[in-house]
Amino acid sequence: MILDNRDLNLKLRFKRILFQMGYYSPIEVELSQYDDAGLELKRTSLTDLDVLGIKFDPALVSYKVVGDCKSGKGVSDPNRLFWLRGVLDYFGANTAYYLRPRVGRQARAIAPKLG
Repeated sequence: MILDNRDLNLKLRFKRILFQMGYYSPIEVELSQYDDAGLELKRTSLTDLDVLGIKFDPALVSYKVVGDCKSGKGVSDPNRLFWLRGVLDYFGANTAYYLRPRVGRQARAIAPKLG
């Protein structure tokens, strides 16, 4: 696992926030799927989650949060928002956060439509 140092500060800050809210919050979590390949299962890597938060309430109901952290230039905010919505749905997370020092106007306009 190689951490992207450009985004590491955002990831660690968000991890700390989630931890203070009671979440177990690892960073750089690989999201995979398993396919039946005859006598064994074949693991296929899909993507990685920059920050994952998981906590349980007293009735053992789980709550999952995913975070996408981007700090570099040349990142398409709308593209990342669509990607994040897909990850939220696929992973079954309750909430998703897009963390970036500055989010473009176009992304702010489409964000409410993505939920």
